[in-house]
Amino acid sequence: MVIKVQLLFLILFFGPLVHFSFAAQSQSYIDKANALELSSDPFWRNILHFKGRRSQIIDKSFFFFFLGRFDAQAELEATINAYFGEGLPVFSEHKDQNIVCIYPARYTWLNEKLDLPDFHIDTQNCPILSEWTRLNEIDAISIFYVSGYLSNPESSFCHAILNMKTKGEEEKFHL
Repeated sequence: MVIKVQLLFLILFFGPLVHFSFAAQSQSYIDKANALELSSDPFWRNILHFKGRRSQIIDKSFFFFFLGRFDAQAELEATINAYFGEGLPVFSEHKDQNIVCIYPARYTWLNEKLDLPDFHIDTQNCPILSEWTRLNEIDAISIFYVSGYLSNPESSFCHAILNMKTKGEEEKFHL
């Protein structure tokens, strides 16, 4: 009984201190991001698929902040907080549980701008990302132009098919 009381005391006394250290650490990176005005950076807005004042992504699981679709600044702060483990959402539908695995573009860019501590993307622990990034296994790439109107270059790019063949993959469509 005495051990339980002591353990409870330690958790109640030191728990907020641990949380405070994470909060202080994430806040310093948020302050740095605000000073650099990263939320208005075109790359950040492109990652969030912002067109004008809102994101074109409607799925709520894409954002950390519940109004992230409308507020790039709040989404940036929530993304930094999530990196430090604050307000970390549970991604039950993802096999990759690490937020860096789920949002590699966000965190790679933030690391370039803010030099995040202990940042690395370990594809061994990110099965979905690892499978998606099997670029070193690509054996051949083909581009097919289905049809296009030569007077309109945009038409040519809108009707393009990109075929990537990986090593050891059998020819399925004979393209």
